[in-house]
Amino acid sequence: MVLGFVFLAAITVGGDAARAEVAAQAAVFLGGPGSAQAIVVREPFAVVEFDGPIAGERTRGELLYRRYRFGWQLVDLATGSFAPCRLAHAGAAARDISALLVNASGARDREPCQDARTSAVSSDETAIRANLQDLRSREGVGDVQIVGRYARADYFDGGGGGEAIFVKAPHGNWVKHRAGGGAYNLCDLIGSGVPPAIARRLTDVTPSAMELTRCATAGPQTRS
Repeated sequence: MVLGFVFLAAITVGGDAARAEVAAQAAVFLGGPGSAQAIVVREPFAVVEFDGPIAGERTRGELLYRRYRFGWQLVDLATGSFAPCRLAHAGAAARDISALLVNASGARDREPCQDARTSAVSSDETAIRANLQDLRSREGVGDVQIVGRYARADYFDGGGGGEAIFVKAPHGNWVKHRAGGGAYNLCDLIGSGVPPAIARRLTDVTPSAMELTRCATAGPQTRS
């Protein structure tokens, strides 16, 4: 089968090897190589414009990849086009964002970006992402939040997603604590052994004393 990719070399940094690596990963996620329309690489990020089936429906959109020490990983998916602030939130530098906007007529932000993050990635986040990539190789990994010895990572496949909770073992490795579809709530985490103070930060919830007592006695919900 002939790969149906169009490469925008004029605004691409990273060379053919990087584009080929991203193309291969996008083909796995999209179910075949013919869905990708364009790939733009500005290390450590790459954007793939696609037109193909997502969750059984034909969709036009974009995939955002980031290169980590273990390789490229899908970190976001947009229906239509990424807005600049969405790329800034993922850690893309301001100097690279204009090049990563594959569709020049696509989404634009009307307000200043409020949650742009530094492009630096900690060794702990890299280890968690690598772990989840091994566990769910055909899915993307979104935000990773680390609080002490615990972490929450979002994953997605276009039609849905879920969360994985990791704990840092005494030997320093991050191991999966639990994972399942949908989002974990405060009671899920406390009931599975996550300390209440950490569970509050991972879920961004400030519960009452009554709520904490209920969570401690209810136990986690069953996940598939």
